[in-house]
Formats: sequence, C-alpha cells, structure tokens
Amino acid sequence: MIRSPKPRLLPVALTCAVLAGALTWSLRPRPAGYGTPAECLEAYREACRAGDAARIRRCLGEPLRSEVRHNYPGDEALAEALRRENRGVKGWVEVGPPVEQGGRATADVEEVRATGQRRLRYHLELSQGGWLIVRVEKGAEQTPEVRYGTRVGEESRER
Repeated sequence: MIRSPKPRLLPVALTCAVLAGALTWSLRPRPAGYGTPAECLEAYREACRAGDAARIRRCLGEPLRSEVRHNYPGDEALAEALRRENRGVKGWVEVGPPVEQGGRATADVEEVRATGQRRLRYHLELSQGGWLIVRVEKGAEQTPEVRYGTRVGEESRER
C-alpha cells in the first residue's frame, strides 16, 4: 500500500511555521527600558558621566522625557548641559537599593561635589519596555563639615 505524501507534509509545515514565528519573535526590536530600577539608574549615571545625550534620553520616561526634549531640543544642547552640570560631581552613591512598589520605584542618591553634597530622589516607573526615570527631585546642596579634597589630619585646621 502506497501512502499519500500529504499527511507527512502537515507536520513539517507546522514545524516550519512554529520555527519561523520563534525566529521572528526573537529578532523583534528590544524595548527601550531596563529590567530593574537599579539597571536604569546605572545606565543613567554612566550616560551622564559620558555626556551621552542619546543614552540619557533612553533612560527617561514621560513626563521627564518631554520636559528634557523641550528644554534641550538637540543632543548637543543636552550634552553641553550635562557636561556643565556634572563638572563638579566627584561621586555618586546610591543610598540603599531602589524601593519598588508595584510598577513604581524610588531611589535616593547622594551626589558628592567639590562644594558640598546633595540628595537626589529618582522616581521610576515600569513601562511596557522596562523601568524608566520619570521624575528627579533635587535637594539643596549641603556644605560638609570637612571640605572635599582636605587631607587627613588637616580637617581640624579647616574649622
């Protein structure tokens, strides 16, 4: 008895369709966001340090993204503002891990400058593409008891 080749083609065709779908899904564009709030903050910090405006914009969600786009329409304007803003930054320390509550998170960062330090609070939200920064609260700069760059043993002479 000779079998028709049609029944054998159906499993082969289904397998090819599943493989083509899996390949298409795996090659789709990746989301713009980050997997965790900590990853987003790290990418933002590195982009700020490098003055990379395009990478900074990828870390931002609405309404902050629109605000930055309005204030700095081009990447060069934003990069110049970043260089100017970060010129005096000597260190950036996360005060504990980001606190997640559902699709929102907050992270506190101490920014150490030559002239003092200030606390920044980053508000992040989980979007379709991942975690993005949606708002930044900047605290007032505090003057330290010991000026940045003071050598050990000289701190008593500073006062």
